[in-house]
Amino acid sequence: MLKFKKWNIYILSRDLTVHTYILINTFPPEEKYALCAQIRRSLISVSSNFVEGISRFSKKDKIHFLNMSYSSLMEVACQIDTANGLGYVTDDELKEFEKMVNTLGIKISNFINSLKKE
Repeated sequence: MLKFKKWNIYILSRDLTVHTYILINTFPPEEKYALCAQIRRSLISVSSNFVEGISRFSKKDKIHFLNMSYSSLMEVACQIDTANGLGYVTDDELKEFEKMVNTLGIKISNFINSLKKE
């Protein structure tokens, strides 16, 4: 088993990706190559940058990629909030999504802060 699969942050980001892919499958067809495509890219960037970060040897590189992961997470949050404004995502769906984002964001942020203190 690849070690990154054991990290709670990776598991949460994978779960968020699956949850969000299911959510955006309900978007109108005209969003397939616009908003949906951008959400997918941002989502994949969250877990990909996390894995790249924990695979780096220098603390500076680790923090850099973890910051990228966090930034991508915030990008997804912005995009789903926009989808809510467009009526593609209900308020209840947004609330559930934001709860997942908040949990993941706190864990990434805490990990970054712990690395900075080392």
